[in-house]
Amino acid sequence: MDIATITDIYGKAGGPVLSYLVIGAVLLVALPAAVLIGHHAGRLHRLKTVSSGKGVDLQAGQTSLGGILTLLGLLLAFSFGNALSIAQAGCVATTIQPDAPPAFKSPKHQIHS
Repeated sequence: MDIATITDIYGKAGGPVLSYLVIGAVLLVALPAAVLIGHHAGRLHRLKTVSSGKGVDLQAGQTSLGGILTLLGLLLAFSFGNALSIAQAGCVATTIQPDAPPAFKSPKHQIHS
C-alpha cells in the first residue's frame, strides 16, 4: 500500500478551464435567455392551438411540475450523499491506528492509496 499525502494528490490536479467569473457571466445571460425563449415558444404554441379551435392542454404545466420535482429530488439525493461523504471522512480523519509509526500520527492528514 503506497502512502500519498494531500499535496501529492492535489499537486497533480489541474485548475479549471474557465474562471468562476466567466462561468457566472455565461449563466447570468444564458439562464434568463432560456426562460424567455421557452416562454415565447410556449405562448406561440398556445396561440396556435387556440386559433385552430382546439382546447388548451394542461400537459405543459404538468411537464414543468415534473421537471421541478425531479430537480428537487436530485437536490435532496445529492445533499444526503454529501452528508454521508462528510461523515465518513470525519470518521476516517479521527481514527488513529495505535500501532502506526510516529510519521503517521502527525497532524498532516495522509491518505492510503
